[in-house]
Amino acid sequence: MIDSENKLIETLKGSESYGIFLKFLPHKIQREKEAWDLIKNNKGNFTEEIMSSIFDKVDYYKDIKESWFKPLLSKPNRNLIYTNSSLGKRNTWFEELLFSTKNLEDRINYCLQIKKIKGASKGLITLLLYLSEPGSYNIWINKTGKGLIKLNRISKLSGNNLESYKIFNQAVIKFRDRFNFKPQEIDWILSCIGDPNYVVSNNNKYIFNEEPLLNRMQKYND
Repeated sequence: MIDSENKLIETLKGSESYGIFLKFLPHKIQREKEAWDLIKNNKGNFTEEIMSSIFDKVDYYKDIKESWFKPLLSKPNRNLIYTNSSLGKRNTWFEELLFSTKNLEDRINYCLQIKKIKGASKGLITLLLYLSEPGSYNIWINKTGKGLIKLNRISKLSGNNLESYKIFNQAVIKFRDRFNFKPQEIDWILSCIGDPNYVVSNNNKYIFNEEPLLNRMQKYND
């Protein structure tokens, strides 16, 4: 039984799984940069083919077919986006979110409420913001949120809105800086903690079950 957050992070950092992740990390950083370059270079032309190329850059590595951000960028979710948006609507959506001079509240409100695209919810929105500025934005998916809750750094958030994202994002940055993680490490660390297959918590105590995590990470071991 691990009796503190500090010891849990120390245990994770000392694990074989984390060692494999660190070897994979430069590839992850490079592919995320390439995904952002694709976004910048294709403004006004977010066809299904271009979007799939962007998603593939972020979601897959070499010949590994397992999705990194499952189910966020899975084919069923991608198809929802493609079938529920025209090229014009996708272009405007990307422009408002990533290239507009409007404040963050207006940009997120536009993409989540005013011109919502089915399949493109808080996970995709915050992933794209993260790709644009990894040091400022963090990816808000179920497991990263659950990771913070498990660490007692936030309470359960109500609603997929800007205020909830601000709470989440600020808590992630505080956690990241406390343990000197790179921005690109955070989705992996918090997803591991948030996944009950890997980390179980009870009254601020933790059990780390590395075997299933190591089985997954071995696929990324060159």
